[in-house]
Amino acid sequence: MSSEEVRRLISVVGLVAQLGGAVLLIALFFLLFHNASRRRYFLYWGRGWLSLALALCALVLLYLLLPEAPAQRALATPVLRMLYLYGKLVFFGLLAAGTAAYCSGLRLRGSTPYWLAAVGAYTVVAVALSGRVERVFLWQCPVAVAAAAYSCIRFLRLPASRRSLGSRAIGAFFGIMAAQWTVYFAAFG
Repeated sequence: MSSEEVRRLISVVGLVAQLGGAVLLIALFFLLFHNASRRRYFLYWGRGWLSLALALCALVLLYLLLPEAPAQRALATPVLRMLYLYGKLVFFGLLAAGTAAYCSGLRLRGSTPYWLAAVGAYTVVAVALSGRVERVFLWQCPVAVAAAAYSCIRFLRLPASRRSLGSRAIGAFFGIMAAQWTVYFAAFG
C-alpha cells in the first residue's frame, strides 16, 4: 500500500467514525427528546448533530460513493462542498444557540431564516474562493472557534446556583474544541 493509499484509508476511517458518532448522538437525542421536549437547548443541540451528520454524508458522497467519472465529479463536487460547509456551519451555530438557550433561556424565534441565509451566503463565497475541499475546511475554523469559545465562556461563567460538575465539563469540552480548531487553522491555514 502506498503512502497516498494509507492516507486516504485513514481519512475514510476518520470520516466514517465521525459519521457513526454523530448518528449515535442523534439517536440518543431522539430517545431522550420525550423527557426533555420543553428544554429548547436540547432541541437545538439535537438539530445541530443532525446537521453535522448531513454534512458528513456530503463528504461520504464526495469521496466514497461518487463515481470517478470526471464529468459527474465536476458537477457534483462544488454542490457537495457547499452542503458540507453549510451543514458544519449550521452545526456550530446550533451548538452556540443551544448554549444560549441553556445558560440564559434565549430563543432563536424569528431570527432563524436570517442567520441561515447568512450562513448560506458565507458558504457560497467560501466555496467559490476555495477551490479544494481542504481550503473549504479552513473557512469553518473561525466560526468553529467563535462558537466553541462563546459556549466555553457561557458554561464556565454560569451562576453558582446553576454550576455543576456537568456544566464545568461541558465548558471545558468547548474550550478544548476552540483550542483544537485554532490549532487546525494555524496548522493548515
